Amino acid sequence: MRRTILIITLIFIIIMSVLGGMLFSGITKVNEAKRANAKYDISLGDEITGSQAATIMSRAIDQNERNKVPKDENGLYIENSTNSIKIELKMITIDNTYNMEAIYDKGITNFVANFNTINFKCTNIQYHKGTGLISRITFEEQE
Repeated sequence: MRRTILIITLIFIIIMSVLGGMLFSGITKVNEAKRANAKYDISLGDEITGSQAATIMSRAIDQNERNKVPKDENGLYIENSTNSIKIELKMITIDNTYNMEAIYDKGITNFVANFNTINFKCTNIQYHKGTGLISRITFEEQE
């Protein structure tokens, strides 16, 4: 009888330890995603200036480079399911959408010089399902 109670108690402790570890791991993962996403400091519907958009694009490019996100033959980052990030700017004055790579290649300083006081609104934010990290941000030029 004693042995049976000891075995049941031991199994219970093991199960609780495994569940506790899984819970802790999940909480840690969520906190890491929040911390990584916080550096973009953007929410759906927020308005920012062109210079702030340039800063966010530079951070995204830096993150993609640090995470070794590969590029395709056109020089665009290839989206993955864990840690890639894409940023698009919809320009209403010229009715075109530009990705961050095109803006960066033409010179982020040129973008800032021309659009630093123009307002952009965050119209879309998408997240990687598995990691909770931001995967795509879309900004739209405001009139």
